[in-house]
Amino acid sequence: DETTHQTVYRSSQANAQNVVQPESPEHQQHSVQYGIDATRLSDFFAPHSLDRIIFNFPHWRGKSNHRYNRALVKDFLESCVPVLRPETGRVHIALVKGQSGMEANNVEEWRQTWTVPMFANDAGLLLDAIEKFDIQYNLSSHRGKDRPFPTSQMPRRLIFRLPHDRDPINIDDEYQIACRHELRLEVCLESDGKALEERGLRIKDLINGDLILDLMRRNKIVPQGIRAEIATRAAVPVALSNDYRDQGKPGQFLVYLMVYRGESQPLTREIANQIRADLEDMVDQHLKVTLRKRGYTVSRPFPYRLLQTLLEDHTS
Repeated sequence: DETTHQTVYRSSQANAQNVVQPESPEHQQHSVQYGIDATRLSDFFAPHSLDRIIFNFPHWRGKSNHRYNRALVKDFLESCVPVLRPETGRVHIALVKGQSGMEANNVEEWRQTWTVPMFANDAGLLLDAIEKFDIQYNLSSHRGKDRPFPTSQMPRRLIFRLPHDRDPINIDDEYQIACRHELRLEVCLESDGKALEERGLRIKDLINGDLILDLMRRNKIVPQGIRAEIATRAAVPVALSNDYRDQGKPGQFLVYLMVYRGESQPLTREIANQIRADLEDMVDQHLKVTLRKRGYTVSRPFPYRLLQTLLEDHTS
């Protein structure tokens, strides 16, 4: 509330006055409100009424606690969506190094952060930009005392927006969130190859993955704004297993690393998992080859830019 704020923070009244009556006449005047719950913004603001929602250095009380800080950021981002203007609205979050997850060098480091862009995608927001954050005010922590806190040498501002449904705009690859899973097939070069040829398909295209991606496009199992790709594949010659109809005949064990990423629409684990399930159904219906390890859920979301480190770890 206003009384507590002015009692605890020595610059409270001066800052509020500068917002209400800016020193520069070209700056627009604003109002100051107190007691706003950042995780329940729709209780205080009309739908789609805000152009900018800014939360600098969000942090739960006390020492670092990823669980509570993640919950705070998650609830805040979900709260922003109903009150943000669809086309022009932006959400700004300033964070210190190591909190957002976008400085992570591998997926393991990513998992030790607040994974902020993942929660943004879950809320329906896209990470649009990351900027250096130049602090131009006196910092003070929310601990009942007017005391500054360290921000490291690299505070960054993450800028989020809603997707543009009428005119989709792709975000940079480095800001996209992705999920992955393995698609495993067992094929008989003789009988499956012949069956595919009878339907105008080639087993060569199945082995190199082109047929998988082509069928996904034709059957429209990937939502608009989401990109599907095969990051890597392997084909291992095998003698077909006991439960296969062509037991003992020459075959191929095919493994594709499928990756889904949000280009102009947010990607969530639920969306990626639905694509995986539809892909497996498509293989059953259109290719009629044997699926192995069907129904395994997709990975937890991760920054697409870390895919190369995953491939290197997998290879090693």
